[in-house]
Amino acid sequence: MFIELLFSDIKLLVLLTLANIINEEENHLLLADDSIFDDIIQMIKWANKSEGHRFDGFSVEELVSGLKGLARNDQNKNILTKKGALPLLKEIITTKYNDGEVLQATEAIRVLSFSKDNKNHIKKDENLIQLLTDLTKNTVENVANAASGILWNIKDDKEKHENVKNSPAKSTGHVMISYQWADQKKLIQISQMLSEAGYLVWMDIKDMEGSTLQAMADAVEKACVVLVCMSERYKESSNCRTEAEYAFTLKKPIIPLMMQRGYKPNGWLGMILGAKLFVDFSGKYSFDDSFKNLSRQLGRDGKIGGDADEVDGPIAVIRSVPLQAARGNGTNEWSTNDVSKWLKKIGLNSKEKLQSLTGEQLTFLKKLSNRAPEFYFSYVKTDLGLHRLDDLMKFTNAIDQI
Repeated sequence: MFIELLFSDIKLLVLLTLANIINEEENHLLLADDSIFDDIIQMIKWANKSEGHRFDGFSVEELVSGLKGLARNDQNKNILTKKGALPLLKEIITTKYNDGEVLQATEAIRVLSFSKDNKNHIKKDENLIQLLTDLTKNTVENVANAASGILWNIKDDKEKHENVKNSPAKSTGHVMISYQWADQKKLIQISQMLSEAGYLVWMDIKDMEGSTLQAMADAVEKACVVLVCMSERYKESSNCRTEAEYAFTLKKPIIPLMMQRGYKPNGWLGMILGAKLFVDFSGKYSFDDSFKNLSRQLGRDGKIGGDADEVDGPIAVIRSVPLQAARGNGTNEWSTNDVSKWLKKIGLNSKEKLQSLTGEQLTFLKKLSNRAPEFYFSYVKTDLGLHRLDDLMKFTNAIDQI
């Protein structure tokens, strides 16, 4: 093993770090010695059998998160399954040691389920299917969503769009914006400007994680064009992948929007986008020039009174909540109650010191984590009392998403 000579605690740190930072181009380094996959699975097994569900200080939740990171690469998905990842994750969910473990294990299976081979493995396991079906009713929203996502992924294409009635690709209606939460603010602005220019727009702006898969499917099916807002975070999001792949399956016209300067789509996203010309909203060019470019590419697709077929029902911009309300409801304006709900959603509502944070302070902490990470981690650990790695991981990941 390439990390065999290291002490076990250092080995774990190296393993979990690699799982979260290695990219598509570097993944061949892992494949050169796939014992790393055996290592992570074995460590999870040891942790899962221990009294405190830990191995060398790392919790099952943290270790499964590392496995999920390795599974982001499509080649790794099949290797992990061949080495026994699915039965292990199923066992963790069945044990129900805590909500965090169940969430990480369910999300890991969702990532694995994007592989065609893995879909077949999941389909054949009737007990796992029943377990996932039960999880769709779980009181933890993110667990229910992840389980629903797995069951959606393993459907064949015919099952997914059985309600599409032999309509052409440019069937009717709206411009759908498929995006990752971190880019929401800029895309709300784009959505507003498109609406003012006469386009019908579908954009989920209330809660990307909380949207039902059926609502997503309906939005894709009724779209005349889909804007895929690409970035590294978009590529890593299971929700975004589900949307983009479904649009691709239905042969919907796709216009890529570049949201991250210098980003080059690879892996599954690169395959979907191919050599399509993109509109750059990364800040490299002026926003107005980029919007004009987008308008030219859209033409009359999605415009009220354009060439698209008539939309069933009232003509309206389809959103989770009114755009103007969302524009005035940023994190800066969060009330104490909003912060409390957010902490509950990420599983940190028991941390008293976090309860005193304001929305404005959360926004500042996000900036601080990017501009002064050493001070950020010192402050979060010392002043906010997040001493455990899994708590620090939850908080930092959630901060990145606001």
